[in-house]
Amino acid sequence: MNVNAEKVIALKPDLVLAHASSMSASADAMKQLKDAGITVLTVNDAQSFQDVYKSISMIGKAAGKEKQADQLIQSMKSDLSGIEKKAAAISEKDEKKVFVEVSPDGYTTGKDTFMNEMLEDIHAKN
Repeated sequence: MNVNAEKVIALKPDLVLAHASSMSASADAMKQLKDAGITVLTVNDAQSFQDVYKSISMIGKAAGKEKQADQLIQSMKSDLSGIEKKAAAISEKDEKKVFVEVSPDGYTTGKDTFMNEMLEDIHAKN
């Protein structure tokens, strides 16, 4: 990802979220943002729902919205629990095969990802 640091700085953001996967390609731009006094939060590459919850909590804390982040996490956990209960009734012969396209470049979700965990939770084959 090419980040135009000058344009971002001109927008005067309070917070910039950067994904861990793009940090090496954007290191100079992120340094420029930090040098301009902008808070840059690196969001980790979530490999499980637990990692997603941690990221939401971290972003909520950085944005001063911890209560809303906690509410979102609890809502997601509740929704997931309901989905898992419904999925428990799916027999192996009724499992669907699913292809998740992550980007138009042909990237798909792999084994150690929260998207794969999601598919497993609904008894779908990745």
